[in-house]
Amino acid sequence: SNITNNVNTGTPIIKLSQLVVVPEYGNVSFTANYKTQVFSDGQYLGDTPLTKKVIAKKNKFNFLRAGYAPQEVELKVLANTDNNINVTLLNWAEYFYSQSTAEKT
Repeated sequence: SNITNNVNTGTPIIKLSQLVVVPEYGNVSFTANYKTQVFSDGQYLGDTPLTKKVIAKKNKFNFLRAGYAPQEVELKVLANTDNNINVTLLNWAEYFYSQSTAEKT
């Protein structure tokens, strides 16, 4: 039995011999303007286009392609939901131009 009585007070004590935590998942579809590597928590998930089942929580996804500025997207994935992330990668010249504060004519 998982229930015993405290010898001193007679108060029932419940022993939890096993606590089983089953994670919940949601689906995330990843697309990009170029074939791109997708990572989460340093783990390679695959190349876009890609759909993966991920643990329902706040996730950070990184998108990497040689010659292009990396991107990071944070998404709170809810259980039993379908989510979409679409990124537009910029090559380094486009990226630095987009970050420039110089007047664009």
